[in-house]
Amino acid sequence: MVTFMEETHKRKSDGTFVDKKAEAIARRCREMEKEKLTQLSQHEDTPDDYQLTQAEKNDIFRSQVEVKKGRRFGFGSIPFDEDMGGSSSYSHAHVNCQENAAEMKELKIQLKDCKFWMDMMARLHPDLVPPSRQDQPGNENETNNVDNLFDNI
Repeated sequence: MVTFMEETHKRKSDGTFVDKKAEAIARRCREMEKEKLTQLSQHEDTPDDYQLTQAEKNDIFRSQVEVKKGRRFGFGSIPFDEDMGGSSSYSHAHVNCQENAAEMKELKIQLKDCKFWMDMMARLHPDLVPPSRQDQPGNENETNNVDNLFDNI
């Protein structure tokens, strides 16, 4: 959240903030991140190279920037879903991605089943070739034509 605000509130030419409020919020958040890292580094079980997670950084930003009129400073008109820790459009895309991944997993299982049945049919009926493979070299024999299989029935 802080990084997004910094990227959208700094001049590209020289990297200076275009807004004093954004600069103060970014500075405060970065200082709090350093403080938290210092506190964590004093614990024996914290690795030396530990970095704050994005969720921890977002929590610091939320603690420093209040919501006014349903919006959080630094994000303009972008709606923000507090429960998900990201923009609502990102959250929606993430859910869609998960649904697509589940669908792909199911399709892979179905494809594996289809391959099994294709192999089974090829063993049972070696003289038949599926329509998608009839145009391949070596399948010119008319007995391989599946279209003619049911003509006599």
